[in-house]
Amino acid sequence: MKAHKLLPLAALLTFGCGDDPKDDTENPGETGDSDTTASMCPELVPVACEDDLVQDLLTDDGDVSDGAVTTTTDGDDFVTVVDASAGGMNQAANNPWVYIRFDADGASRVDISDEDALESAEWHMGLRRFLLRMNSGDGGPSCVGISKMAAYDYADLTEEPSGVTYQLEDFYSESCELQMDGYGMSPTFATYGWWAYSACVETTMVPFLIQLDDGQVLKLMVEAYYGSGQDDCNTSGAAGSDSGLLTLRWSFL
Repeated sequence: MKAHKLLPLAALLTFGCGDDPKDDTENPGETGDSDTTASMCPELVPVACEDDLVQDLLTDDGDVSDGAVTTTTDGDDFVTVVDASAGGMNQAANNPWVYIRFDADGASRVDISDEDALESAEWHMGLRRFLLRMNSGDGGPSCVGISKMAAYDYADLTEEPSGVTYQLEDFYSESCELQMDGYGMSPTFATYGWWAYSACVETTMVPFLIQLDDGQVLKLMVEAYYGSGQDDCNTSGAAGSDSGLLTLRWSFL
């Protein structure tokens, strides 16, 4: 069964990927401790539409992306720049995704091929051009959840709001038909809404909460899709340069 659910924090802390939440009043414990790590995602869940995912969105030649991932700090935030250019727009389909994981020292690249990523919990997010997918549901075998926080500014998210639910990737139908967004440019990834398009890829500055497989929660916003010129794109529709060089601002809550 496909792991397509909107789960509240408590449910995700108590049940693993693909399990159905049931009433349970037991305290799940502090996020990030060893017990929570064991309960969040006790086993990997095979991707239901794996063959279609490989054919539609991944590469199967065993290549590993060498896109640079660098992380610096800015006050309380990490700023991670990911080279997800993937050989340019015309070659992206022939290039592997960049896989990253978030930890206390920042975000780093996980050197893994697209196919091996479908059997790994080591990565949290995959990036290729403007496509961002989480390691859960239709996107991967783990249980990394995400929640779009459109009603908030990034700076105002200092703690997890009450009642937040975390979505697992759900971009295939039950019959494994790829579901596209309103632009027809991207599958309906759970990160939908970080960008808009008129004449260039604009950043909306909409923040997201991401719950990792160990229960830790971070806030994240995509600040730029272009290496330079993002502000001009956002304000006047003039495309920047170095497309696919994404800047992520994030911090743990």
